[in-house]
Amino acid sequence: MPNITDNKVRFISKNKSSLEKVKNSLMQTEIHTKEDGTKETYLQVFDFDKIVPMPKHIFRGGLITDLKNGIDYKKEYGKNNWYDWSCLHWGTKWNAMYAKITEDNENALSYHFESAWDCPRGIAYVIEDFLPKDVKVDYWICEHEQVDQETGEFKTETILPMEKSSQI
Repeated sequence: MPNITDNKVRFISKNKSSLEKVKNSLMQTEIHTKEDGTKETYLQVFDFDKIVPMPKHIFRGGLITDLKNGIDYKKEYGKNNWYDWSCLHWGTKWNAMYAKITEDNENALSYHFESAWDCPRGIAYVIEDFLPKDVKVDYWICEHEQVDQETGEFKTETILPMEKSSQI
């Protein structure tokens, strides 16, 4: 199983305002607390939680056993934890990593991001339901690292079919 998968996703439309809606609806501002207690604001430009939202009741804390306090979070929350839920519904344990917009013009909006282990298939397979009707997925391509441990060869996979032409 690869450790990191590169994802390249391209949306196309004749309507720039629809592409802007997609861009704005995928963005999420997150606030992270650093170890020193200071807050850091981070803009996530391709947020899986916007496409397939994690329910509020899902436990989002650490899942290791706290022997000092006698708490086994995995046992206490069972499958109602971020890890199991993300793997089941997103197809990967973490949200998009290092996401960036690589193309933003009148007819196309493209993203590049990394995901853990595999393509977030749970997101890829429902993305078209999330989009305005006049926006199409031109492609979703994944490149898996370390597919062959001996040779280090990469495997490239098209998750969503490419149009024969990316002309709209």
